[in-house]
Amino acid sequence: TGNSQLLLAVYDGMGGEQMGEVASDIAARMSGDLMRSLDCAEVKNYPDTVNKYIKEANDRICKTLNNSGSQRGGTTAAITYIRDGVVYPFSLGDSRIYLLVNGELIQISEDHTLAMKKYKANIYTLEEAEQSMDSHKLTLFLGVDVDDKGLTAQWYQPFNMPKSGKLLLCSDGLYDMCSKEEITNILLNSR
Repeated sequence: TGNSQLLLAVYDGMGGEQMGEVASDIAARMSGDLMRSLDCAEVKNYPDTVNKYIKEANDRICKTLNNSGSQRGGTTAAITYIRDGVVYPFSLGDSRIYLLVNGELIQISEDHTLAMKKYKANIYTLEEAEQSMDSHKLTLFLGVDVDDKGLTAQWYQPFNMPKSGKLLLCSDGLYDMCSKEEITNILLNSR
């Protein structure tokens, strides 16, 4: 409604020795800076603005992990920036962005897992990918930067938020425990 901005995000930490919790906390705390940067940016610059945040958050997470002596830890990210009724979604890892519209739950984001890579390579069917042990092997997340190549978030097509639509950002903890139908019913029966 009007000229409003909103940043919604889910960070799901992973890794031993509590480092996943540390990684997700760092990313979440830095998201305020991301919101301020996006509020000042032109739409065409959103990808660069987000990827600057991704680099800074990833660098801080990697530095914290190294200083702790831990080689394990990181966090997924599902983030939507909403400006003037338009949703700009992006993600890293397997935290998801869904849109409920007209009773249909649509997955906006893509899982960055080994299972999805194998699905895209026609090694798995979608059902096999979802049931595979590879479904929790992440191929993209904050907290790693192999060969210092830099991380970039995956961007998805921006869309106008439907008046009766609902956004859901969640970790694998929700969609592993509840079916798509259960999630849909919960959203349909919530305000």
